[in-house]
Amino acid sequence: MISTRDKTIRLALQGEEYIDKTSNWRTSSPDTLHIGMTDVRQAFMRCSIAFVFKDRAIKARQQYGAPHLKTDNKSSYQPIFKLKEKLDFTRRCEWARYEKEISSNA
Repeated sequence: MISTRDKTIRLALQGEEYIDKTSNWRTSSPDTLHIGMTDVRQAFMRCSIAFVFKDRAIKARQQYGAPHLKTDNKSSYQPIFKLKEKLDFTRRCEWARYEKEISSNA
């Protein structure tokens, strides 16, 4: 774990093999802690690693004095939605992606 006053980064290793990383940091609002993306390697998915990291981030909020937590993810990845619901996060809205294709003749 690497920790500063405003940010924490957690790494999961098996021996010297990288398994996962996640981070949390203060936002511009002093009462909000953002929980970053959990990046579990494919071979280690479904091993509760993401759950443990998210749970530790929730507990770490006390050291930041932040009663409000925020986290987000890709709207198409259902397993992480279920994990966050299990941890009592409330889904607020969907991300929207807009694309525009411009032909070379324009």
